[in-house]
Amino acid sequence: MSSYIEGKKKRTKDSCYVRGFWGDIINSPYMAIGIYVENEEDWIKFNKEYNMQRPYSAQHVSEYTVNGFIHKLETLQNYEYGFDYIKQIEAWKNKRDKEENPKTEEVKEEDERPDDIIPTFGDTPEDKTDEEKPRVLMEGFKKLNVSIKLLTNPISDLYKLPKYHQMFDHVVISLKSDAVVTPEFNVLLKPQAKIYCETADNLVIFKPEQRELYWEKLKEKAESNNWNTVESSFPTYMHFKFNS
Repeated sequence: MSSYIEGKKKRTKDSCYVRGFWGDIINSPYMAIGIYVENEEDWIKFNKEYNMQRPYSAQHVSEYTVNGFIHKLETLQNYEYGFDYIKQIEAWKNKRDKEENPKTEEVKEEDERPDDIIPTFGDTPEDKTDEEKPRVLMEGFKKLNVSIKLLTNPISDLYKLPKYHQMFDHVVISLKSDAVVTPEFNVLLKPQAKIYCETADNLVIFKPEQRELYWEKLKEKAESNNWNTVESSFPTYMHFKFNS
C-alpha cells in the first residue's frame, strides 16, 4: 500500500527512494463499497464457493452497491441482483448430473430450452437504452424534496452571487476541499445548516498523531467559522452545525 520506489532528485539528479501511497491504484473504490453488503441473503451468495473458489469479487460487490443506490433513488424499491454466475454454475452442474445419471422422460415442446442458457439483462424487447428513456426526477429525490444544483465555478465565485446565499441545508466537505472552511463560506449556508467534514482517519500514510492533529486543526477552523461541534454517527466525518 505505502511503499518506496526508485527515483531521482530534481536538482542534483542523484538516485533516491521516493515514498508513495498506491492503494488508490490497487483498490480503486473497492475498500469503500466492495467488501460488504447489508442484505444478508445476497451477502451469503456473494461469498458462496465452488471448488474452493468464489465466482464474485470486490468488483461485483461494488457494482451491486452502486446500482443498488441508484435503483433505490429511482424507484424507492430494493435492488435485486441477478447472480448470473451462480445461475450458470448451477445450470452446468445440473446438466452434468443429468448426463452422469440419465433418466428416460417425456420432453414437452415448451420445455426444450437448454438448461445452460441463462437470460441476461437486455435480451427482452422492452428494454431501452439510456438515450431512449425520458429524463425524469428520481422518486427518491421527489420523496426527500431534494433539488440538484450543478455548480461548475469555483466555490469562491458563489460568494458574490446573491442567489446562492443561504441556499444549502447540508454540506459535505471532502478531505481535499477543507480549504473552503473559511468565514466567507458561511454566506452559502442556511441558518442551523449541517456540515460534514471528512477526517484523515483513513489515510494510511498519516501517523496516529498526525490524524489527531488534523482533527484539532479542523475543529479550530470550524470554531472560527461559528460552527458548533455535534456528535456524529459517522466515524470518518466530523459533524458541525452553523450557529447563525
